Amino acid sequence: MAAPTSEHKTFKVLIAGGSLVGLGLALALEHAGIEYGLFEKGDIAPQLGASIGLHPHSLRILDQLGVWTDIEKEVVPLLNRRHYDENGHCFEESDVLVEIGKILHRPIIFMERSRALQILYDHIGDKSRVHVSNGVVDYEETDTRITITTQDGRKHSGHILVGADGIHSRVRQLMADKISSVDSAASNNLLEAFTSEYNCIFAVSRNDPAGPLLPDAMVHNVYYSQYSAVAAAGVHGLVFWFLFVKAPAKTKTPNCPRFTDEDAQTLIDEYGSTQVGPGYNVRDLWEARVKATMTPLEEGVIEEWSHGRVVLLGDSVHKSTINPGLGGNLAYEGIAHLTNLLVPLLKQHPVWENTLQIDG
Repeated sequence: MAAPTSEHKTFKVLIAGGSLVGLGLALALEHAGIEYGLFEKGDIAPQLGASIGLHPHSLRILDQLGVWTDIEKEVVPLLNRRHYDENGHCFEESDVLVEIGKILHRPIIFMERSRALQILYDHIGDKSRVHVSNGVVDYEETDTRITITTQDGRKHSGHILVGADGIHSRVRQLMADKISSVDSAASNNLLEAFTSEYNCIFAVSRNDPAGPLLPDAMVHNVYYSQYSAVAAAGVHGLVFWFLFVKAPAKTKTPNCPRFTDEDAQTLIDEYGSTQVGPGYNVRDLWEARVKATMTPLEEGVIEEWSHGRVVLLGDSVHKSTINPGLGGNLAYEGIAHLTNLLVPLLKQHPVWENTLQIDG
């Protein structure tokens, strides 16, 4: 038998998805000296989505990766939080965000998702490892390798595949298809584990410094029966906001709805007069929007996070407590955990052996 090539000796991670999770994992692996290739079906840092909220534990990870310094230049840490009832009465004026910053030595922030993606990408040293407009469409496993097929028809080989491709994960779909013949219950759980009870418009709007809707560093929360809203001034000149509305019925993946701009406008027509904070309402935010998207709020945790040489990370496997942004932050814990498992394992076994197991 021919000796394995140096390519086959070197452990390599294949990453599906140039998301905040995929790029974050790529950067972590690069810092750890672990070979990888990232495959994204579209462009890096597209003008899609709206914002990302990052909590202190995620910022600690990003600080270790050298990213926080650049993020810090662009954001206004959130310091003040006010809660309003449906009559416009402020029933709580909280300094909890200040206290969190004091205790954890890092703030809670909001920023544009596209800027966060761009900053992560800019910090990647070897950009030849990042393949855009070339997502994963299929994979095949052997006892020692996993090989993906990408949009351009080419094949790429590695040792594990990480599905960091979001709630509509292609990798999760492929995993479900491959195990359906031997474990239909596990396959169905992969496909149907998320449910949605609320719909959300999330957006970025202009916040004119000459007459701001809310001052920098402020968060407004307002609560009505069956719906609520949040607005946060986390970047100078911008406000990030969310309108959460109870859906007519609970839906389950893969049948959660997809919404159009017309659907979002219909929701604004119904709820636009909703006051969010003193002196402004949802329609004021909508009319000042830079970008906006309407989506269902899927929630759930899949029981099976890995199968064979495939592991899922982030929204592809868990979404919980998403209204304050914990979904993305839990994903960064996953990045740290996976990398921290790989580093000592590969130090112990510099040449990857097919008997090794990643536990945890």
